[in-house]
Amino acid sequence: METINKQKPPCEALRGRKLFHFTSFESFVKIWLSQKILLGSIENVNDFMEYKHTVEVNNPCCLPLTEAFNDVRMSFRQLSFTLDDDQMEGFKNPMMWGQYANKGRGVCMEFDFNKLYLNYKDKSEVFDGFVCYKDKLPKLPPINGIITRNDIRRYILRNKEPIMFTKFTVWDVENEYRIVSDNISEIEIDNTISAVYLTSCLSDECVFVEKLLENTNVPVWTLCVTTDMFFSQIQIVDPQKRRNKIKESCDINSQAKDYYQRHKNDCNASLIMDSIKLKSC
Repeated sequence: METINKQKPPCEALRGRKLFHFTSFESFVKIWLSQKILLGSIENVNDFMEYKHTVEVNNPCCLPLTEAFNDVRMSFRQLSFTLDDDQMEGFKNPMMWGQYANKGRGVCMEFDFNKLYLNYKDKSEVFDGFVCYKDKLPKLPPINGIITRNDIRRYILRNKEPIMFTKFTVWDVENEYRIVSDNISEIEIDNTISAVYLTSCLSDECVFVEKLLENTNVPVWTLCVTTDMFFSQIQIVDPQKRRNKIKESCDINSQAKDYYQRHKNDCNASLIMDSIKLKSC
């Protein structure tokens, strides 16, 4: 995979790229039916350091400014996406599935950046960027000369990189691209989703998503872990084809389970079956 040049503005670096957003099954249904995706509250993020930024004042009379800083900072909402990296395509990231998609029982949406960008690029006061990961978070500059709430907002925007787009290195596996605003709370996503991924073709959620996306041009894929001589890897498969393959082998698995149940109380019994009856389910 070609490396994303994060030194360029996102509109250039991500041109022609895919973005991935992990969420619960219930949230996906709401997103799909409304064709809108919400920007979330800062207070609901997993990294508590996101809303623990502090500013220092030299005069106790200026302490109300620290309250204003916290208040204005919380007025911003954000929407996060995962990107491909040199090692893995974004939708295959196991940590993201566990952390943001209900421990793998949720959904990953793939977005066409070019189309999504057109839906928010002209919105006023919308900021986007790549999250920078550092071992130490930078200290914010003093808030000298600031008097009003509007001054505080301008201060935050001047320092939006350390405040909104910097996280500890432990989060770098997220490889995040972020949209931030205190002016909008949702983005329309009509025709921007290019694929949907789930982890199990046998789940009720997968069958429901397939039905929901029926007669659309958005493919539904499920993840499948395969193992060669040396490595396990994640591949994507058509859920219906995967179900058919599972159905073909279910009788063999049933025979193995029955054989084990009959012999499990005999610790010296051979657990190798003499033969297998080959028949479809």
